[in-house]
Amino acid sequence: MIPYKKTESYRATLVQEARVFVPPDPDAPAGSYRCVQVLIPDSPKVSVAIDKDPKDLGLNREYKMPVWSPGAQITIRLLPDQWLIGASNISFAEVSVIVEYLMGVP
Repeated sequence: MIPYKKTESYRATLVQEARVFVPPDPDAPAGSYRCVQVLIPDSPKVSVAIDKDPKDLGLNREYKMPVWSPGAQITIRLLPDQWLIGASNISFAEVSVIVEYLMGVP
């Protein structure tokens, strides 16, 4: 696996309304993908899911996303056109995100 861009790391705030916190990578070369690690805080629980079109996100929507336990580490491989969305079960949560930009077979 060969990196095609520098690895990024940042913190994202998730609230009760689902929102995009890892956007797509439209300038990615063919055959590339992203390896995304999401580190969940000790509290509260959060929901994280892959979405190809987040136009349905917004107020007063019902989301069917898996709930991840506090303290979990999630590793997800995303294609360039995929989004990562998330929400907190209560109030808000700060998650740590590490994105590796790679080419080749995962």
